[in-house]
Amino acid sequence: EGSDSLFPLIEEVTEEEFGGAPDYLASAMPREALNQAVKNVNELLTDKRFDPQYEGLDGNCVTMEEMQGRLRVGLKTKAVVLLLLHLGRLQTAKHKGAIVYKVSG
Repeated sequence: EGSDSLFPLIEEVTEEEFGGAPDYLASAMPREALNQAVKNVNELLTDKRFDPQYEGLDGNCVTMEEMQGRLRVGLKTKAVVLLLLHLGRLQTAKHKGAIVYKVSG
């Protein structure tokens, strides 16, 4: 996993990192729920790389809509994204005029 991989994935968030996140973000969900979301986003990224329906798309980025569909945590999807951006796991990018989220690394 992580940036050593040919296909980078998001690394799980450690307790120390989570403890350093601002309260308004950390209070949105427990670390265990965030790491479950990380696993689900990693599955989405992997699907995008190997599923013919995503052919031609950048397999290293996801949209908010894709994450909402995969995570099924409703409004907390935004909290997941904000936490992962704050912790340096994701970064924003533009793809065909839309904002997407790429794995950092």
